[in-house]
Amino acid sequence: MKDLVRMKHLQLRNSLSAQKIEKKSLSITEKLFSMPEFKQAKAVLFYASFGNEVSTKEMVEKGIQNGKQVCVPVTSFKDKTITVSKINSIEELEEKESGLIEPKETKSCPVGEIDVIIVPGIAFDAEGYRIGYGGGFYDRLLRKAPRKTIAIGLCFEQNIDKQLPKQSHDAKMDFVITEERVIKCE
Repeated sequence: MKDLVRMKHLQLRNSLSAQKIEKKSLSITEKLFSMPEFKQAKAVLFYASFGNEVSTKEMVEKGIQNGKQVCVPVTSFKDKTITVSKINSIEELEEKESGLIEPKETKSCPVGEIDVIIVPGIAFDAEGYRIGYGGGFYDRLLRKAPRKTIAIGLCFEQNIDKQLPKQSHDAKMDFVITEERVIKCE
């Protein structure tokens, strides 16, 4: 079931032009940076976007300029885990063999120090559940984060589904932001 939903929403997302992705991503950035929960955060974990995901490049740069401790994920496909690395500049990132954008050099940051985790997704619903790429990396990371850590999912409005299939191990977002709205997940 999840695979069919994933394919449907990937097709929808892949139909967007680069210009539309940039415009929608800028709107999402504005909404994120105006949230009180985000403004109060000292340390933020951003995913490094690739392909047709909501672009986080501007968010990362703006977060650094605003004096936030900016971190990005480092993915281990062998262990199916994400560790967290601090960065001080977008220039510290590079494309890896996996196609993911990650730090050239890892500077460890404990998950417990992160106030907000920005989560990618192919689709989200209003309850805060998501469908990602199917590896469970973010579900495992969010389970390790303290309860006070705020999880914010980013996606385009067209990728909000009425209700997504979910399993007991699926992590739930506190908020989902699209170019049109901020959804407080109940």
